[in-house]
Amino acid sequence: MSQTLVPRRAQLLRMIFLELERLYNHIGDIGDICSGAGFHIGTSHGARLKESLHELNEQFTGHRFLRGAVTVGGIRRDPLSREINYLASGLRKIRRDFHEIINIILDHEITVERMTTTGILTSETTEELEVVGPAARASGRNIDVRKSHPYLLYDEFNFTVPSFEQGDVLARVQVRIEEIFESFSLISQLIDALENGPIKTEVDTIKPFSVGIGITESALGENVHWIMVNEQGTIERYRIRSAAYNNWQAVPTTVKGNIVPDFPIINKSFELCYSCCDR
Repeated sequence: MSQTLVPRRAQLLRMIFLELERLYNHIGDIGDICSGAGFHIGTSHGARLKESLHELNEQFTGHRFLRGAVTVGGIRRDPLSREINYLASGLRKIRRDFHEIINIILDHEITVERMTTTGILTSETTEELEVVGPAARASGRNIDVRKSHPYLLYDEFNFTVPSFEQGDVLARVQVRIEEIFESFSLISQLIDALENGPIKTEVDTIKPFSVGIGITESALGENVHWIMVNEQGTIERYRIRSAAYNNWQAVPTTVKGNIVPDFPIINKSFELCYSCCDR
């Protein structure tokens, strides 16, 4: 489609937005999983920290869910230095708080027992159904497009993609925990790497009916966007394949052999979206 090169500062800020999105989703998901296990202290703290992240998002981009921060050719608004410092300070506090909460959750014997060997997704099923995201990485399928098909500037920064082999609820929680700490570290690197410069560039002329494909690693796994424009330069066709579309079919395979009260914790450990499968 277009050969437009997004300015470096805009690419770095886009990466910060993506990792902020991963943070509030993963932390909220861990709280929801605690709800499925009946450990409501974990649920309350997860909701509290998720709210703190939403407030940071709003201060940093103007929207709790980061909507409208990105525009064609770059980003919509350049944050001030004091806003970047406020973000960095807020994330340090949330990281310390999250570390304490995780220790509380993982030290609770009953909760950990509820998660262990519950809702196992086998590596064979993971490969067969091409499961993606934390669910895949908890079952030994180490796939993350930030590494396999780097976009923006991900190939310039140091971060680890955690994976486990057990494939149970606990493994899916552990993947999220480790990814949260990786995101905290990555955002810190990105803030340090920010340099002055433009935040947007004009988009080149797009050939009518040409196709563009974008692949990103969301909190649930890889999302694929397919787009075609018409002769007027507006969208002719647009198709999204979300991570949930891949992963929903895996959930029923993990339920068999578990007791009925375990279904909520199994389901929440995938934390999938219904509307993402809308056609």
